[in-house]
Formats: sequence, structure tokens, C-alpha cells
Amino acid sequence: MLFLRSWAPSAVAIALLAAPPARGEVHTWTGANSSLWSDPGNWAGGSPAGDANAVLVFPADAVRRDSTDDLGVATYASRIDVAGGYTLTAAPGSSLALTGDVRWIGMGGSSSVSIPVTLHGGVAHSFYAPGGLSSPWGTLVLDGGLGGSAPDSLVVQGDGGSLTVVLHGTNPFSGSVGIVQAELEVNGTLAASEVAVALDASAELRGTGSLAGNVTVAGGRLRPGTESAPGILSLDGDLSMTSGRFSVRLDGTTAGAGHDQLRVGGSSGVGGTQLEVVAGFVPAIGAVFTIVDGTGPLSGGGFASPVYTPSCLAFEVGTTATSVLLTRVAGGPPLTSVTISSAGVLTTYCNGTGGTATVTDGGGCGNAHQWGFRTVSGGAITDVAGATGPSYTVRGPDYPGPGTYFLVETTTPSGNAPTTSNELTVTVLPAAPGVATGSTTICAGQEAPLYATGGQACSWSPATGLSDPGSCDPVASPASTTTYTVTFSGACPAQNQPSATVTVVPQPSARLYAIAPCRAVDTRLPPGPLEGPALAAWESRPFPLTSACGISPAATAVAANVTVVQPGASGDLRVFPANVALPLASAVAFRAGDVRAGNAVIGLPCDGSGLVRVLNESAGSTHVVVDVVGYFE
Repeated sequence: MLFLRSWAPSAVAIALLAAPPARGEVHTWTGANSSLWSDPGNWAGGSPAGDANAVLVFPADAVRRDSTDDLGVATYASRIDVAGGYTLTAAPGSSLALTGDVRWIGMGGSSSVSIPVTLHGGVAHSFYAPGGLSSPWGTLVLDGGLGGSAPDSLVVQGDGGSLTVVLHGTNPFSGSVGIVQAELEVNGTLAASEVAVALDASAELRGTGSLAGNVTVAGGRLRPGTESAPGILSLDGDLSMTSGRFSVRLDGTTAGAGHDQLRVGGSSGVGGTQLEVVAGFVPAIGAVFTIVDGTGPLSGGGFASPVYTPSCLAFEVGTTATSVLLTRVAGGPPLTSVTISSAGVLTTYCNGTGGTATVTDGGGCGNAHQWGFRTVSGGAITDVAGATGPSYTVRGPDYPGPGTYFLVETTTPSGNAPTTSNELTVTVLPAAPGVATGSTTICAGQEAPLYATGGQACSWSPATGLSDPGSCDPVASPASTTTYTVTFSGACPAQNQPSATVTVVPQPSARLYAIAPCRAVDTRLPPGPLEGPALAAWESRPFPLTSACGISPAATAVAANVTVVQPGASGDLRVFPANVALPLASAVAFRAGDVRAGNAVIGLPCDGSGLVRVLNESAGSTHVVVDVVGYFE
């Protein structure tokens, strides 16, 4: 039992002096057999069934950390020790009656307790992380309900904010609750008669739920919302803040979804409390946020010593008879200068990209940026669509065509007039020459991919044997050797007409030459042309098969066994000559974790390169092994 400093109201302080409960047998969870509490084999010390003062320990080294109370009755525990990573659930009719404390013994992580817990025995209970040089820390989530009533009380205690307790759902516990060097997050309902946030800066009460009793803050922090998002915290009773901090986030203009809000059903006393405001966006001048929405009278004259983040934003704190308002006002440091610079010349083709310019603002707050250009120095500015960041990479399509332009950036501080930067000269050149690739040699009946870059649209000629003459990446399957020429169109197209030639040779007649089984490819080996690493997800890699296993350089195909090892996801392999289009048929299909093999006759390119391409058609990496037993020549 913890004996704490006299920080709390009298009811809590008296409860802290109650005698600790008697300790029973220690039952340490192992989960060796299953997740069930009724199985003695899951515990060192046997099942806690029938032990009226059981000490339940859920250590970090258990075999399994999903644990189900299936005893069907209330299990009495004098203490519960729990590490991170646990999910404690209850079968119908099962619950916990806690006559002592919950002690966090984890070094990080989170555990959830979905078992109904009742604080019992007329004593002061603690949910705590013991201090020390290696203080445990973590998050304990209770979503099965916390019950009990006075004179039982609860203290959530850590060591410098090392423990967070989160309450979800309905919690009918009506005793008093104290928070010392720890955090309590209430996202459901809590019937506690009083919640006291005490003394130290690391004590915190937050959440998006509702509390039935009074709340007293005397040195810690009160913050609506959760750790990760704004929200509304409701208090049905009175609020008394004599010191400490009240924190709100402004991420939008709507209470709850956009900004934090505290709703108070009773009276609100906030005098002498520091206000902390963290703005995740720049509100408009005049925007009003109700951060305390009260029903009863407001006393204390509002918050003292407000701190704003970012500090350049200015707000006015106002009050009504029941509420506290925050209004965005003009102010903050003036914008004294806007300068743009680049590391080199800003030159680009009209269908390409060039250098990068960066803006430096002198002062201002909540600055917005817009890049643009002038066609004559000092003239009218044309905005560049989408160029609203602190840097801009010159793109040819942003400009009307080849020529000289003058780049500028306009910075607009929140609530103040815009300022335009100095000029930088941008030179846009005519289009870069287009490129056509894909020239290769194929056997009659095969297909080869063609590629072209140089314009937004392409037109190939002749159209004979092409899958789509209007595509920049068609597939060619000519009956005879053909040279394909491409013409570019669209905004700023290349003016040249490059070409690619697909040479067609007859299908060779060949005989099979058997060889002793030989491992040609194994990606489990250190990196190399026929070795590792594993094929990444969707990776396509060429392997020079004719350089391995004595395969003839004149070979036209190989007889092989293709094996997939340790695939990270389900999929298939495609194995095909490296210079032809992707085939529809797979060499081997597999599931995640399988070792799968398939026999295949793998064609080799008719251009004599001997390159075979392997495509991993899956979302995970995989190793590939290819064993060759013969070749065709």
C-alpha cells in the first residue's frame, strides 16, 4: 500500500491510512496450456479459484498474454501485478473483486482489462507504477467497468507521469479518486464523488467522457480530449482549479472534432491557473473558441499567464457569466522580408524539370506561400498551380512555352498583407529529344514491348503488329523484321521521331541435350548475377542462364525445375525470355510460407543474350531456386 503526501481532500486522505488487506497465495500466469484461468496448468501456483486473497501476477515472460477469467464467479484478489502486452477478458458471470492494489510491472507497452473490476474492502486502492532508477511505465486500459463505493477510494500514481490509466465504458465506482505523478484518461463515464489532480506537474486528467462528481486541480494538468486527438470532457459537478494548467488544442473550429472543450455542469473556479493553447492550424482573425462551456457560475476571473504554441499567434481570453472564450486577434511579429534563392541556374526543357528555389521569410506568423512568374521583369504575376510550399522545383509545363521568365514567391502572413520576393531568372528551352527503346531480336510468334518518352501522347507507324499504335508503351508482334517510328503530341512535345526495330528470326529447330542436374539460380546465396538477394515484392530480375551449368551459348531453351522458398505472401512466378512481353501463364503458384516447385521449359531470347527474366507477382519477398536438367540447341 502506498502512503502519499497530504495532497488530497480529507475523504481521500483518511482512506489512505486504512490497513492493507491480507495477502493470499501468489498465482503467476504462464499460459502454458491455454488462455483459461480455470486450468491450473496455466499458473505457477495453481488456479486462483477459491483463494479469497489471491495475488495475481501477469509477467512479461508468459508464454501467452491473452488470458480469460472463466471462473464464473467473483475472484477476490489482494493485488494484481501486470506487465505490458496483455489482454485480460472475462467469460459470462466472471469478475474481479479487488481488495488491494494494481501494480504495473512492465517497461512500456499497454495492457487491457475487459474484466468487470469492483474495488472492495473499505480501503484505499492504488493503481501504481513503483518508482526507482528503472521505473516501470506503460498504459493500463480498463474497459470492463470499474465499480465500488465509499469508503473505498482510488489513487492513480506513477513516478513522474510513468503510468497512464484509461477508463472506457460505464464505471460506477463512486468513491473518491486521486491522481499523483500519473495520468488518468476517462473516455466513458465515471461516477466518482471527487477527482483530485494533485501537486506535481506530471499529474494529468484528460479524456472525452463524463465525470459525475467534483474535480479539483491543485498543481497538475486538466486537458480535454485524448492523447492523440481533441475532444470534449464533461463534468457534472463543480470545478475548482487553484493552480496547475488547463490545456487545449485548436485543430479546427468545431468543439470536439476540431478543438478541445471542457463542459461543466456545476460552478467553475479557474483563477490562478495557467492556460496552454496549442494551435494545429492558423485560425482566422476573429475566430472564437469556447474552451470552457459552463452551466453554473464562473469565478476566479479567467485563466492566468496564457502560453500559445506557436508563440507568434495572438489570442484574447474572455469570459461570460459561465464560460471561457478564446478569440483569435491580429498580432504577432511583422513580416519584414521575403527572399528566394537557388543553388544553381534554373533552366529546364519545356517538357522536363530544372533546379529548385527556396524561400526565406523574415518574421510573420502562419505564413502562406504561393510561387508564380512574370513574363517581363516587374510585370504581372501568374501563379503556378499547386506551388504553395517553402520550395519549388521548376517544371517546364508550368510555363506557356520556351522563353525567359522571372520567378517570384508571395508570402501572406495570417491576418496581414502579402509581400512578394525578389526575382530569379528561369530559362525554358524547347523540348528535349524524344527517345524510343525496345529494339530487340525475337523469334517468330513472340512479342516484344516498345517504350517511348517525349510527349503526352504517342503515335507509332506502321501500326502492323502493334497492340495499340496510340500508346507510348505498345507490345509489338510483327511477322517480319519491322522498324517502328513514333511521333509525339500534346503540350510541348519532342520534335524528333525516334524509332525502334524488332528483328524477327525463324523459330529454331532444336534437340534436347541432357545434363547432370545443376543449380543455376539460388537467391539464398550472397548477392551475385545468379544469386541473392531475394526477389522483392513485384520485382522483375534478369538472370544470365547461359553463363551457368555448361549451358551452350547457342541454346534456345532450358529444361528446369523452378522452386519458390520462404514467400512472404501468396502469388506466382512468371519466368520468360528477358526481351519479350510478359506472358499470361505462370511457372509456379504459391501461398505465403510455402515451398513450391514446378517443372518448366524456359525459352531463351532469340537475340543470344541468354537472359531469363523472373517476375515475383506477390506482395511479399521470396527466394527463387532454378535447377537445370538440360538445354535445347
